[in-house]
Amino acid sequence: MSQLDVKWITNVLRKSKVLGNSSVTSFSVDDVLDSGGFTNSLFRLNLHYDYIEIGSPASLILKTPSKNDLVRGVTNLLQSNQREVDFYNNVPVIKELKTPHIYFGGQNEGTSDTIILMQDMASYTQGNSVLGCSSEEAEKLVSNIAIFHSAFWGSDKDYHIPLRNQQTQMYLDLYPGAWDSLLAKSKNFIPVGLKNLGQVVLKQIPVIKQVLSFCPTTICHGDYRLDNVFFNDDKIVVFDWEYCVRGRGVYDVATFIAEAFSPTKRERCEIDLLKLYHSTLQENGISGYSFDDCFYDYRISMLEMLVFWV
Repeated sequence: MSQLDVKWITNVLRKSKVLGNSSVTSFSVDDVLDSGGFTNSLFRLNLHYDYIEIGSPASLILKTPSKNDLVRGVTNLLQSNQREVDFYNNVPVIKELKTPHIYFGGQNEGTSDTIILMQDMASYTQGNSVLGCSSEEAEKLVSNIAIFHSAFWGSDKDYHIPLRNQQTQMYLDLYPGAWDSLLAKSKNFIPVGLKNLGQVVLKQIPVIKQVLSFCPTTICHGDYRLDNVFFNDDKIVVFDWEYCVRGRGVYDVATFIAEAFSPTKRERCEIDLLKLYHSTLQENGISGYSFDDCFYDYRISMLEMLVFWV
């Protein structure tokens, strides 16, 4: 934060072509405390100019690594922040699944620290996984992620985004300690069946990640849930791409469905949403991927989600 100055911010905005001849003369900084995120630090930069040009942003969001040493260690191991920078710098924008406008994304050459300067979504409404969403919103979010997946379906370009199974050893290293910590914190609140599954799944992590890395792969958001979506009328903007990977796309649908609905409501809508996802893929030129394949990958994705959240 101390390295930020008005000259650097001005240069970034000029390179992004949102500034012409005006300059940033000063800025103030606010912590973004209600962002819902916990793996990074977010700040709002309130900008002041020598004169205002049309299109010059009044504020920006600055995203930097977490100040928490434990969280920072995990994100460094998973290289999640570097992945997000790579995503924004290398993956083409798809109009049906917009991302925040990125003014700058880079990494300190001497460290693993990253910095992202992005569009402030203050005029949008952030989704809420606890409150959930309407059936219409769910259908739009599932359709849009299917269109996004179809754009990169089976592509041989890696866009600097790793395959899901390239992370296998990292998760094998992290999971045992994380599972023990979860058990200690949750005491008796975890059902016996889930406790047993949590123990068994450790030996299955390589298989789970391998299955979800079989061709055809696409680019997955990796954490596609309402908390990572902003709404403005019919516009949807998806952010927080730290966990993007190349793999079976239906993992994003599994994440969304599990997060957006209670178990009872999920039972009523998940098959219809899965069918919508699959049919949207077909409408966008994807063939050779049956609904049975999609449903199988969806079930495996639920196990992968357990590993991810642990």
